[in-house]
Amino acid sequence: MIDIQTVSIAVASASIVVAVIYYILQIQHQKKVRETDLIMRTQPMFSISYKEWREYMQHIPMDYKDYDDFVKKYGSLQSGKPEPEAVLFLLSYLEMLGILVKKKLLA
Repeated sequence: MIDIQTVSIAVASASIVVAVIYYILQIQHQKKVRETDLIMRTQPMFSISYKEWREYMQHIPMDYKDYDDFVKKYGSLQSGKPEPEAVLFLLSYLEMLGILVKKKLLA
């Protein structure tokens, strides 16, 4: 027959194992959260308001198929057509998304 002491030892041991597994999972989750936070803080676009974001996006033409088509229609960024800050802003945003996807922090 199993006595109460044996049962309490088994329950205590099982709870310690569960707590260790939970703690390991929490550490992994916190690592991902910190990585994501670091990436988000390094991107300047998150320090602007939605209104400023819309103003930037209005200066970027979107009627082209690829880079060569863009250069034919609008010239290079050095030519001054569309605003270089707006294009660089968009590229910064896309780069940030690419980093998050590559690190599997964004699905």
